[in-house]
Amino acid sequence: MAKSDNPWLVCFEKRPAAKARLLCFPHAGGSATAFATWHRELPQDIEVQVVQLPGREQRRHEPHRVDMKALAAELAGVLAEPHDRVVSLFGYSVGALVAFEYARARRRIGATEPAHLFVAARKAPHLPHDAPSRALSDDDFVRELDRRYEGIPKVIRDEPELLAYFLPTIRGDVALLDSYRYEDEPKLTCPITAFGGTLDPSVPESALAGWGEQTSGRFEARMMPGGHFFITETRSAVLEIVASRLAT
Repeated sequence: MAKSDNPWLVCFEKRPAAKARLLCFPHAGGSATAFATWHRELPQDIEVQVVQLPGREQRRHEPHRVDMKALAAELAGVLAEPHDRVVSLFGYSVGALVAFEYARARRRIGATEPAHLFVAARKAPHLPHDAPSRALSDDDFVRELDRRYEGIPKVIRDEPELLAYFLPTIRGDVALLDSYRYEDEPKLTCPITAFGGTLDPSVPESALAGWGEQTSGRFEARMMPGGHFFITETRSAVLEIVASRLAT
C-alpha cells in the first residue's frame, strides 16, 4: 500500500504519469482494501485512489461519520482536487451516495465536477432509502443485513471475534445511510454510469435507471449477473467498462 500524507486517501500503486485518477468509495462496512487489486486490471494511465473513512483499518480508532451531509462537506474540504489529471468517482452501495453527495459538495464550493461518476448497487438518490434499525440487537441486525443485502460474508459471521471487529463499522455506515435526506439541486453535468446486479432485490433495474435523472450528461445503466455484491464475480467486466468510458 502506498503511503499518503492525507489520511483520507489510500493508493495501492502510485502512477505519477497517469492522466486520469479514479477515486473510489467503499460499501457499508468496507474499507480501502475492497479496491486493493483494482489497479492491476486498469490501464497504466489510470491511477486508483480510495477514500478511507474514519472508523476502519488504520483509522479504526477515529469516530465514525454518521451524517451524510456533514461528511460530504468534510470530504470536499479535505480532498483537495488535483489539477494534474482528470478525476472520476466510483461509489459502491452506500459509497455511491457518498460519491454523489461529494460531487455536489465540491460543486457548491466552486470546484469542478468529476469527469465521470460511476455508481453501483444503489438505487437513485432521490428514491426512498431504508436502512436496518439501529435499535436491533447485533444478531437481529446481522440477520436483517443478510436478508436485504447478502450483508456479511460467512467467514466473518462464523467467527465471533471477526464479527465483533467489523460490526461497529457496519453499524456506523448504516447510520450514515439512515441519515441521508435527498435535497433538490441542479443536475450534475458529468456522465453517470450505473451498475446493478440482476439478482439484487434492493436495487431493481427501474431504481438503478433513476440515476439518469441526476445528470444532464450521458447516462448508462448496466445490469450485471449476481446479487448485491455482484462485483465479486464481475469485477473484470465492470473495470473493462470503466476503462473504456475513461478513455473517451
